[in-house]
Amino acid sequence: GRSDKWIISSVSPIVDIYPRHTEYRHLQSMRNLAVAVTHIDFLMTDINQCIEVGQTSAQTNDPQSKQPNLFAGTDKCKPTTRCEPLFGFGFRRGGYQCLCQPGFRYPPYQDGPFKGYVIEKATKEEYQNNFDCIK
Repeated sequence: GRSDKWIISSVSPIVDIYPRHTEYRHLQSMRNLAVAVTHIDFLMTDINQCIEVGQTSAQTNDPQSKQPNLFAGTDKCKPTTRCEPLFGFGFRRGGYQCLCQPGFRYPPYQDGPFKGYVIEKATKEEYQNNFDCIK
């Protein structure tokens, strides 16, 4: 029931200047000759649930700078871990991994970082008792 494919159509007019046998620009008029339509498929466009560390437009007050990420901060990494995005998850939640902060290590039963898709599927009790790094 889910799709990772977005189809965006862009439409552009093809315009010609109808000169009316004069070189005065204000008397010339535009004439639409055709319309060009292009369909663009975006497959597996990823969302980034991790908090962005760089500057955003809210900090620079420049409307032309990068827009803030609407999905930022929706990860479930704990304070002893830091979030790192993974690629190829599309618009599904869990496209990140939680790495241990400096000074912390993984529990003996954990082999590598905590995967976001596992954290997202965990129950409330499992989430509270697991996914923490040890001092």
